[in-house]
Amino acid sequence: MNSRNKTLIIGGLIGSALGILAAWLYVRTAREDEAKPSEAVPPGKMVKLGLSIMEVLRQVTALGEGEKEGQKRGRLRKR
Repeated sequence: MNSRNKTLIIGGLIGSALGILAAWLYVRTAREDEAKPSEAVPPGKMVKLGLSIMEVLRQVTALGEGEKEGQKRGRLRKR
């Protein structure tokens, strides 16, 4: 098995574990607040969550790029 396949399998397992953990935390919190009537998650919160996830994915992608000559990771590129 080559390194690409190993990376995909490990990434998939980690992503699955994080997804299960997030769902468990969400359900646990919802059960603790059962006294309140359950409401739908507001669209604004979902947009914030989606943007946060996209930022994490962007940072993971940046890890794979490596540093180029004269550029530091995490800094804005000059055009």
